[in-house]
Amino acid sequence: MERKGDVEVFLFALIISSFLFFAGLVIGLNFGEQKMSEFEQKLKESTEEIVSLNVILSMSESLNRSASCDLLRRVASNLGDMAEELGKKVTLMELEGKIMTEEYMRMKAEYMKFLINDMMVLSKVKHQCDANYTIIVYFYSNKYCDNCKEQGYVLDYYKLLHRESLLIFAIDGDINITLVNALLSAYDVETYPTIVVNGNKYEGFLSKDEFGEILCERSKICP
Repeated sequence: MERKGDVEVFLFALIISSFLFFAGLVIGLNFGEQKMSEFEQKLKESTEEIVSLNVILSMSESLNRSASCDLLRRVASNLGDMAEELGKKVTLMELEGKIMTEEYMRMKAEYMKFLINDMMVLSKVKHQCDANYTIIVYFYSNKYCDNCKEQGYVLDYYKLLHRESLLIFAIDGDINITLVNALLSAYDVETYPTIVVNGNKYEGFLSKDEFGEILCERSKICP
């Protein structure tokens, strides 16, 4: 039996997602070049942050491990916030119907490159510094998936519950670039949605309860 608090949080995640959808419909044509330029600038800043984190990782062997890991965790946390902000902008653009424009597809490809690099660097931080967060890779498709939106609601719910403990990387399998294709091949993704939790793959839609059980089993994040 679900607790009242769980239901409220899930409904809140659903409301937020629905708000983004309707907000996208209302302001759709107002996104324009300025918004795209802002997104591009934020993406550039985030990519530079990944370069900095990689340099710190390379330097960490010659630094005091405790001090360097404290720094790595701080930079990683900041990078996670930047990635989340970019993700919200991408969601809004898709809901605004920008997914068919050439400019958007170019930016989406750059964003996917950023996300994958971000995921790889933060995986190194997790391993090197025993960081207490769970890495989730969510493969979705805007073309070949009937319930990817619903799967997104489930992930939003758990992100709201465990904000600092979950890092979720949503990878668009429709983006035909080398890094995305390499990741699809590495995890042998053949269907959408597919979710990877700390390296363990699950194919097909996962309900809130099913995903909660997996999260508890694989990362010890339990209700």
